[in-house]
Amino acid sequence: MRKETADTQLYRLRQCIVTNNKHYSGFGRETGPIGPTGPDVAYAEEHIRKKGEVVLERDKMERKYLHVAEGTLGSDLGAGLFKQ
Repeated sequence: MRKETADTQLYRLRQCIVTNNKHYSGFGRETGPIGPTGPDVAYAEEHIRKKGEVVLERDKMERKYLHVAEGTLGSDLGAGLFKQ
């Protein structure tokens, strides 16, 4: 969710994992990433995990969706990624 103020855009992050990224947040184009966001972007964080490694279940990758392996970082969130 984004809330804009006069000087900054505020993004609310809740119950997620942001780890092993080159930049905490960034911007880009269709061709790929450009660089990190600047001071015009701020975050209100609630229950964010920033350390550790996410492990995906390998057998589900072929089915066009990914889930975090049971018992690993983030599995308690019940989230997944879908290709289509």
